[in-house]
Amino acid sequence: MKAVVQTEYGNPDVMKITDDAAKPVVGEYDVLVKNSATGVNPIDFKIRSGGVKVVEPSESAPLVVGWDGAGVVVETGAKVDTGKIKAGDEVYYAGVVNRAGSYAEYTAVDSRIVALKPKSASFAEAATIPLV
Repeated sequence: MKAVVQTEYGNPDVMKITDDAAKPVVGEYDVLVKNSATGVNPIDFKIRSGGVKVVEPSESAPLVVGWDGAGVVVETGAKVDTGKIKAGDEVYYAGVVNRAGSYAEYTAVDSRIVALKPKSASFAEAATIPLV
């Protein structure tokens, strides 16, 4: 999967585009979102630089930053309430910093922090909503 990853903390040069990032595994309450847009927030800079350390990035476990995003649900976990969120739904979300982020083609997100994208909003607009 394509993603922006980092293997160490530092300046923007530590961020690299890769085509072989691991696709997220969907947990029982997760949805897998094919991202169309991602939000960029001050916490992204703080984590990338090491000002806030959530995990220790490395060559064997690169960090994908970015936690707000919007896209289309492509898979649901076994315990997802599909009456609320299901495959094919356009959604937006605020991820959590201890999981892989939204600077990637796909993000696994807890379905309980995902909402349907307003029909009047573009994906780019919806991706800016969650942290606010």
